[in-house]
Amino acid sequence: MDYLNDERILDWQSLIWIPIIISTIIRTKKDWREIFDADFTMKDRAALMQINWFIITPIVVLLHECGHAVAMLFYGSKIVEFHYALMWGFVRQDVAFTDERDLVIKLAGSVVQVVLGMLMLVAAVFVKSPPVVTLLVYSGLTAMASTLILYTLSCFSGFIGDWTWIYTSPNLQWKLVIGTIHVTLVGLLIYLFYGFYPRLWFAGKTRPKWHKDYLAAQARIAEDPSANNYLSLAWLYYLVNLDKGAQKTLDIVKEKDPSQLEYYVLNGWLRQNKGDTEAAVENFEVIVNSAEANSYQKCRALMAIGHCLLYQVESKLPRGANPTYDQLKPVIASYEQALSAEPEVADPIYYKATLLNKVGLHKEAEFELKDLQGRKWLDPALSELYQHELQVARKSDNRQQ
Repeated sequence: MDYLNDERILDWQSLIWIPIIISTIIRTKKDWREIFDADFTMKDRAALMQINWFIITPIVVLLHECGHAVAMLFYGSKIVEFHYALMWGFVRQDVAFTDERDLVIKLAGSVVQVVLGMLMLVAAVFVKSPPVVTLLVYSGLTAMASTLILYTLSCFSGFIGDWTWIYTSPNLQWKLVIGTIHVTLVGLLIYLFYGFYPRLWFAGKTRPKWHKDYLAAQARIAEDPSANNYLSLAWLYYLVNLDKGAQKTLDIVKEKDPSQLEYYVLNGWLRQNKGDTEAAVENFEVIVNSAEANSYQKCRALMAIGHCLLYQVESKLPRGANPTYDQLKPVIASYEQALSAEPEVADPIYYKATLLNKVGLHKEAEFELKDLQGRKWLDPALSELYQHELQVARKSDNRQQ
């Protein structure tokens, strides 16, 4: 097992992990009530993901190594060395085993890890707290994926580990059985990550208000399967990134009412999510050019076109580079047209000002932002952000002076 001495270089990684883990523990202790309260936010989800990686995962790795140790003890060996370094480890035995027993010992760690992951996922089904459900799902999927996918790939890319020994074992029959189960579990993981129904279940368990609205939308459709009711359901799918469900439901909307303008709004955003900016803009332009669209609908559509054009500009820039004013002219023009369509709203002005700040025109940005007082917000969340953008304009302008 001289290869283990070569792999000890991985212990140096602990110097990186230790401060991150300590920082995560301190932050979690400080923000515990905020993370696990009833107001479950995206910030809380990010904190739970950090807890998963830097607190739960090291514990899972420890239990993985314990799985090897228990198997060795079961077969009568003594533990010569139990080496644990947070994100990796190994266990040394004092006797040589038969190929079959050695295979079981090598497999024991991953079996423990997969079983732990499954137990966490099963527990998530019965728990009601959205933050706890989220942590259990994150941790369960990570525990399974880290050994079935990440560890496996590392074992076949130069790192000698359990899966290297398992799949180079002379016992062909065992390898076929293990390989079949391995591939099946990886397929299950992929389905849990990307499948529509697992993601729908997760959205319902972690977003109680959304789930209530979803059930209400389903009930309205059962009573009245109109285009408007299907459109409401499609938007609900879109809000939780279930784009396939949104598109399928939106197709029903088009069949029932081809003149439904809101169809083009949602279809435009679905096209944009796929990276098809031209198709997205075409959908929004249908609303802009429609005689039946009111001023608010046209304003929203023009702002959406601006957002799409901005994405198109930024996607072509080198990483870390900012666009120039000339590159942003079509985007700014779209926001200005949105303001012309509905002069009383604040949103287009805010979006224009953010672009002016981005290209260093801070005086112009401040002038635009000062004009927002007394205007209506189509997106109320922006009313809380515009003060920050105004401070950016003022501080940057003072710095330049």
